[in-house]
Amino acid sequence: MKKLWLNLILLLFSFSTYAHTHSPGNEETLNYQYQRIVRTTQDFINMLTPPQRMRLIQPYNSPFRTRGFCYTLASCRDFSGLLFFNLNTEQKVQLNKLLLSLLSTMGYRNIVSIMERQVVLNEMETMQRKYPFYLQLAGPSPYDIQTGSPAVWSPPLGRSNLEYSLIIFGSLDANQWAIRFEGHHISVNFTFVKKDGHVYISPWPLFMGSNPMVVPRRPDFADEHLPFWTMEEGYSVLWRQVILARDFVLALNDKQRAAANWRAKIRSNLMGGTEPKVNSEIQNQNPILFLAVKDLPAMAKYLLKEYLKEYFYIFDTAIANQFDLDRIVEQAKFSWWSNNLKSDFSSFYLRVVSGDYLIELNQFSAFSVVSPGYDSIHIHSAVRNIKEDWDTNVIGSHEHYHYHQH
Repeated sequence: MKKLWLNLILLLFSFSTYAHTHSPGNEETLNYQYQRIVRTTQDFINMLTPPQRMRLIQPYNSPFRTRGFCYTLASCRDFSGLLFFNLNTEQKVQLNKLLLSLLSTMGYRNIVSIMERQVVLNEMETMQRKYPFYLQLAGPSPYDIQTGSPAVWSPPLGRSNLEYSLIIFGSLDANQWAIRFEGHHISVNFTFVKKDGHVYISPWPLFMGSNPMVVPRRPDFADEHLPFWTMEEGYSVLWRQVILARDFVLALNDKQRAAANWRAKIRSNLMGGTEPKVNSEIQNQNPILFLAVKDLPAMAKYLLKEYLKEYFYIFDTAIANQFDLDRIVEQAKFSWWSNNLKSDFSSFYLRVVSGDYLIELNQFSAFSVVSPGYDSIHIHSAVRNIKEDWDTNVIGSHEHYHYHQH
C-alpha cells in the first residue's frame, strides 16, 4: 500500500513538473498572439477592394493616429478610415474576427454593446424631440459650459451602429504599426512594436462610454413603434464598472472617504482622460485630494482590483498578461466624488492614478435623455498611460513591467 501511494505521489509530481516545464511563458504567448493578429489583419485586408484599402491604411505618422478621442458623435463626423457602413457581410465577419484577436470575450461584448446602444439612443432622442414635455433633455452642465461646451445642445440626428471605423497605420511587416477602432463612445488603440526579437503590444489609450448605462422603461406611446428600446429595456452597458467603483469607495471609512473627496468641478468629458496628450501635470491634478491605496483594508484593495479588471481584462489574455495589476493597485492613489454615493443613478466620479496610469470614470446626467428615476445614466471612462499612449516609450515600459517581472 505504501508503495502504491508513493507511486501515485511521484506520478502527480511528474505531471505537475511537466505542466510547469511545458507551459508557455508570457513572452511566448504574446508572440503567438501577435502572429495571429497579423494573420487576421492581413486576411481582412485581402478581402477589400483597392478603394477600401486606401481608406483603411494610412502612414504610421498620420495625425489621425494620435488625435483626440471620438467621445461625442459630433467629434466622430470627420471619420478617417474604413466604416462598418462600407463593408459587405463577409468583410464585417472578418473585421469581427480581427477584433476577437485583440479583445477578450468580455471586451468584445462591451464594444459590440456600446455600438448597439446607438440604435437605442436614436429611438430615445427621436421620442424626446416629439414629446419634449414627457422626456426631458439634459444639456451641458454649467461647468461644461465654463470649459468650452456650447450653452445649447440638441441631440444629433441619425445615430447608427454602423458609424464605427477601423484604421491601420503603417505596414504589418514594419517594426512599428498600429490599429485604431473608434466611433461614438469607443476608442480602442493598439500599437505593435518589434525590437531585438521581442514583441510588445500597447493597448493604450482606451476610451469607453455608454448612454444609456441602463435602458429605462420605454414610454407607452400607442402609435410609436420602438423595437430596439423595447428589446433592450433594463439591460446595462458598463454598469459593472460603476457598481465596483462605488463599492470600492463604500468599503472605506468616513475619514478615508473625506480625505479622498475630489471636491472639484468635473467635466462630462473627464478631467484629463480625453486630452490628446496626457502628462504628469494633468495626471496629478489636485494632489492633496488623493489617498494612497497601499494603506487601505484588504477588501478595498480587492474591490479596486476587480474594478481595474474591467479595463485591463477587456484585451486578449496574452496582451492583458503584460500588466501587473497587483503592483498597479499597490502603487495607486485615488480621489472620488458623488452627490449620493449609495444611489445607483446619481452622479459619481472616480479617479485612479498609479505610476504612469490615469484611470477615470464619470457617471453623469448631461447630454442625455433623462427618464424619471434614471437621472445619471451617461458614462465616460478612459485609461491613459503617459509613457505608452500611442507608442511613447513602449519598449522601455515593457521591459520594466514584463521582462523584469517574469
